[in-house]
Amino acid sequence: MLTRAQIIETAAVLMESLGERQFSLRKLADALGCDPMTILYHCKSKDGLLRALSDQLVARLEPPEPDLPWQERLRHIAFEYRRVALAHPQTFQSMSRFLSSGSAEYRHIETVQSALQDAGLAPEMALPIGLGWYASIIGLITAEISGFMGRVAGEDAQAFLQLDEQDYPATRRIAPFLSEIPPDSVFGTTVDVLVAGISRMSRHGDVSLEADSATLALTE
Repeated sequence: MLTRAQIIETAAVLMESLGERQFSLRKLADALGCDPMTILYHCKSKDGLLRALSDQLVARLEPPEPDLPWQERLRHIAFEYRRVALAHPQTFQSMSRFLSSGSAEYRHIETVQSALQDAGLAPEMALPIGLGWYASIIGLITAEISGFMGRVAGEDAQAFLQLDEQDYPATRRIAPFLSEIPPDSVFGTTVDVLVAGISRMSRHGDVSLEADSATLALTE
């Protein structure tokens, strides 16, 4: 008898092979040797299946040691997302649409929120900052998977080198280094910038709820 776990496992393999655009319930059913309605019985919908795939992927993240400083816990979970995403790029891109995919995701949300609140942020500010942190990490990883953060070479590099130095002085100064962009350095540096910004906001209280009605709306 086909189980939900078997469906999700096969779907994960098929997703990485085909990508989400080519992935379909019918193709999954063919791979499993069943009717598409069997998949819907277990997962309710394609969206439900994608949520299950996402939760399975998130479950692969190793949580940080709870006694680490909050900065290290945030860094750890950021690099764990990257590690898992680079190993399963197609599934990761489909999961990035969900704020929470299930029980595995809640554990990591707790890790991030605990770190932010241990940094000294009040819960009403830890919420929007946590959302921004997730969006930044997911965006960085998605950019890396899509090739945006790869080394610039060929015609693209030449275009930068041919810019007029008077009109684009700052851009011309970085042009010689475009072929030396290591994605892991971009990711790590940006994570450090995010952590440093959170630390500064926490120490100096540079956040005003009154200045942002959208933030208040989030907490209501």
